[in-house]
Amino acid sequence: MRSRRAVQIAILLVFVLVLSAGIAFNVWTSRALTRGFRYLTQDAGIWAPSQQEREVLRLRELVGQIALGASVSEQDYTLQRDLMISRVNITRDSMRDNPILLEGDKALYQELEQALTTYQAIEGGLLPTPAKARQLGPPLNTLASVSHQFLNGRRDAENISNLQTIAVIQQLQAVQIGTMVLLCVAGGSLFWLTRRALSTDLATAYMEARQRASDLETSQAQLAAANQGLEQQNQAVRQALAELEASTRARTQLESTVQHLAFPIIPVLEGVLVLPLVGILDCDRLAEAGMRFYEAILREQASVAIIDITGVPAMDSDIARELLRITRATMLLGCQPMLVGIAPAAAEELVHLGFRTDNLPTQSTLQQAVALALRMRTPQHPGRAGERVNG
Repeated sequence: MRSRRAVQIAILLVFVLVLSAGIAFNVWTSRALTRGFRYLTQDAGIWAPSQQEREVLRLRELVGQIALGASVSEQDYTLQRDLMISRVNITRDSMRDNPILLEGDKALYQELEQALTTYQAIEGGLLPTPAKARQLGPPLNTLASVSHQFLNGRRDAENISNLQTIAVIQQLQAVQIGTMVLLCVAGGSLFWLTRRALSTDLATAYMEARQRASDLETSQAQLAAANQGLEQQNQAVRQALAELEASTRARTQLESTVQHLAFPIIPVLEGVLVLPLVGILDCDRLAEAGMRFYEAILREQASVAIIDITGVPAMDSDIARELLRITRATMLLGCQPMLVGIAPAAAEELVHLGFRTDNLPTQSTLQQAVALALRMRTPQHPGRAGERVNG
């Protein structure tokens, strides 16, 4: 794959170089053609000879008028003569500056110089008289003839040069057309190769994209199935949590009911409440039972509270302290507490904690405690008060 790509890149580089070279060559030939066409439009080679011939003809016409007796101003004659001489001087300068180019016109130029010398010798630098004007006719004719021949020679040379230039332009045009064809072929080949390379790359990329899309669809299907399974598991977990919460609430209610049933508060007489404690006790359950006991004392306005611990087989120091705390709280509520059914182990623990029976009556059985509570509630005869205290 890499070697194929390297070959493609090398071919593309070669075609780019060929296109660059063709474009550069095309630009060069275009400039050369522009210069050639510009040269064809210039008549610099025949302009000066044509001007010379024109000035010679004007001077000959002016001299001819003088020869016929016409009146010509010296100023017009001098101006035209100087113009003709300046044109001949220009031709002399051209011969001096371009000896190789004007080699074939050297004899004409010598004849031109000789005719001009003859004219100047006859003329003497003054406005000629009609007689002198007739003498100036032959040199002027020679000047006109030589100027015409010189102009024709220049025109022939210009035509030959133009023909050569046209041939070169035609060759350059042919080369330019060939270069354009080559550029078109190279450009088309480059476009085809680029398109083929891009098509191959795009096809490969498209196949890879389709494969990735297929893999993605498969992954999405698997993910959807996994999500569905997770949703089912979450639903099962939520259902299990709901069931657990319901069972927890039911258990809490059951524990509350059990606690109420385990430690029922029984009003045996008006103003007399009994709190029977049964089974193995713990501080939390005993504290909750104590709170309900306080509420019942306030609600029933009880004056005697009997705490029956006959069903408690054993009691540790924490339970004994909590029990003493309940009895003290009961006293603070204005109710007389009474302990019933203290077991020997419980009695020993209470004594160990400093329990005293000065303000807390105790009875062996619930029946004795109820009877004592009944007597505590019954009004006593004053004569028998001393007997109650002693008894």
